Formats: sequence, structure tokens, C-alpha cells
Amino acid sequence: MLARHWWLLLCAAMTVGCESVDPKPVHPDAPQEPAAAVPAPDADVEQRDAVPTDVWSVLRNGFALDHSVDEPSVERAIDVYQSADTLMPGFEDQVRRYFAYVVDAVHRRQLPMELALLPIIESTLDPYAFSHRGASGLWQLIPTTAKQYGVTMDWWYDGRRDPVDSTAAALDYLTYLHDEFGDWLLAIAAYNGGEGRVRRALDNAKPGAGFFDLKLPRETQRYVPKVLALAHLIAADGDDRLPQIDPAPPFYLMTIDDQVDIEKLASIGAFSTDELFRFNAGLNRRATPPDGPYRLLVPSSYREALEAALDQYPKDRVLWSRHIVKRGETLASIAKHYDTTVASIRATNGLNTKSVLRPNQSLLIGVAAIEPTTLPNNPMLPSSKGTYRLTYTVRRGDSLARIADRFNVSIAAIAEWNDVDPGDVLRPGRRLVLHLPASRATG
Repeated sequence: MLARHWWLLLCAAMTVGCESVDPKPVHPDAPQEPAAAVPAPDADVEQRDAVPTDVWSVLRNGFALDHSVDEPSVERAIDVYQSADTLMPGFEDQVRRYFAYVVDAVHRRQLPMELALLPIIESTLDPYAFSHRGASGLWQLIPTTAKQYGVTMDWWYDGRRDPVDSTAAALDYLTYLHDEFGDWLLAIAAYNGGEGRVRRALDNAKPGAGFFDLKLPRETQRYVPKVLALAHLIAADGDDRLPQIDPAPPFYLMTIDDQVDIEKLASIGAFSTDELFRFNAGLNRRATPPDGPYRLLVPSSYREALEAALDQYPKDRVLWSRHIVKRGETLASIAKHYDTTVASIRATNGLNTKSVLRPNQSLLIGVAAIEPTTLPNNPMLPSSKGTYRLTYTVRRGDSLARIADRFNVSIAAIAEWNDVDPGDVLRPGRRLVLHLPASRATG
């Protein structure tokens, strides 16, 4: 049976935010005792105070850095943003979906609100954004950093794409970098370019040098000014190029005890499978991990439909067992014992044909229902069958947003592949490099 525990994740456009978890749910319909969640949600996610009128006022009230508008690099970045019709070109929906939570998290930690702008620069708030350098998610975390800060990454789940888990890890990392360098601009530079590069640049600079005095890679030299320029423009109260953030809660946290197939659940409830996967981008497969309980992020508008769908969801689900490997056992003998297949055990436990079993190794064995070897991937993920390179010639009227939409890639990815700013105006005839999944070979 599914146990449903709801929390109000976000109050309207904002309150105060962060990544620890207050065990007292605030939503009037929430139970009074919390349930464990896997991956465990940050405890502060559930506690909310007074509701501000909009997310932008929370940012303005919390900006704490010198935006250095007289610096030439910041002036150039401001000019780029001002040349666009909107400060969030082509990704307003993503801003409404995730940004309130990010701002809330930064505010709750009492960090400079400029930090909330990093995922806009990093990924245009696209949890499925992926860099060819291996970075992923809203905050473009690389695997080593993600694992260092406790993000789960396995066959079923990649927390770098989860808005809650990735935000917690990114803010932990930024706090560490600030502690190391004692300066937020240097911390932001190190987040982008690596702390080793910033240390070497400081070693080669005069004593007391700040960010604008350092010789850093071009990308980092442009990255920090983009953050400051965007903050400066948002601070100009009344900028009508900012999207309106719906004050309604964007999503809830919900804990389910048993594994569910997201597509089947959406079919029963007659709601959008894609929208559930947009909020639950951390899922690698079409189903939740089997070794629950598991935390779902649920759009607030889906609450009643999802509860009803869970009540109707088939009860003949997977039964999972933990098997401790004994000396002399093989995958074949274990599969025979549980009436399953070697391929299924390998898929569930991330094993390959060269993996060697060790005594006392723990294996998760699925004995019914959803078969991992036939379970499709999260449908929002790019194909895993490789990519091909496409050179695209910009046409009259094209923008990064329009090209990204046509080829189903993120604005941030195109910007990275071509070393351009997301807000750049494209001139007809310019050639852009696109890296597309092989299954999406279109011209």
C-alpha cells in the first residue's frame, strides 16, 4: 500500500528557503509525523513562513554583493541582457517551475541572493541540461562534486537532475568555496572554473587581488560578470521583462512506499507524464526506484488526481528482496533461486558481464511485476545511443530559444557548444554546432 505524506514545498513565489528539513509539515492536510524519503528530502523544505508577493522582491531584498557595474566586463554583460526583449528568453516556463524553490533555498540559508541566479546562467533552469564535460542538472554538477556532497547517482536515479537534491549540494559546495576564499566572487568563479584554477590565479597575482584582477579562463571571466549583470537588472524594480511568477505553490513533496511506473500512474490519473518527469527529472527510468520509500515532487495542480490514481494503482507490484552473496554463489544460481533472470539482477544492481560477485555483497532482487531489463528510460532523457554533430546555419528570425526548441536541446547547451551568451542576438549566416542524440537525426 502506498503511504502518502504531503508537504507544502513552496509557498507561492517565495518564503525563506534552504536545504535542511524541518520535520513539521505545514500544509493543513499533511500528517503531523513525517515519513522517511529516499532520496531523503531536505528538512527545511517543509517549513514556510509569511508569503511574499513575488519572487523578485525576495531577490532584491537579499542581494548582498557589489554588482560592479563600472567594470567593463559587467557593462558588456548588461548590454547583452538589455538587447533582449526578456531577461529569460525562451525559458519562462522553467523559471516558474523551479526558480521559486531555488530562491527559497538560498534565502533560508541566509546566503547572498545572487547565488540563486547561478542555475539561470548554468542551465537556463533546465534540469535535463547536460554538458559534454559531464555536468548535469540545474546547477550543472559534475559527478565527483555531486558524490562528494551526498547526491545519489545510480541505475535508477541521478540526483544532479533533482531540483531539491542538486540545490542542496550546490549550496553546500558554494558555502565551502566561500569559506576557502573568503570572497563570494571568487567562490562563484571557483564554482565555474574550479578551485584549483582560482588558487593558481591568486598565487600569480599581487597580494589583495580580487576577481577582476585575476587571469582566469575566458568562460570564467565572462561567467561572474553575467551573474552580476543579471542581478543588477533584476534589482531595478519595475523591469517589465521579468516573467510573472505564479504565487500558487509549484509542487509538493510526497512520499510513496512502493515502486510505481510513472507512465502507468499518469495514465490512470489522466495527467501529463512529461510534466511529472519535468519535476522528477532525477529518475533515470520510467519507474521510481524499487528500494523505497521514495520522494516524489508533485505539481500542486495534480494533487487530487494523483491521490486518486494512487488509490487505483494495481497492487500486484514488484516485491524486492535483499540477498547477501554467499561463497560459491553465482548470478545464475541466485537468479534460479528467485525465479528471475541474470540480466534482471545485473540491470537492477548496475552490474556488467565482467562484474565479479564477492562474499557478503548485497544484491537487490526483483521477484515480480516491473522487469528492469524491459523498463524504458525516463522519456525526457536524451537517447543513450550516442550523439552526432550537426552544423546549423542561423536564419533570419532565429534565436537561441527557437533553435533550442526546434532541436529539443537546451539553450545552455547551445551556448556552451558555441561559446556564446544565452542572450546573444544571432546574425543570419552564423554557423552553430549542435550535438544531437543519434535517434534525433534531423536537419
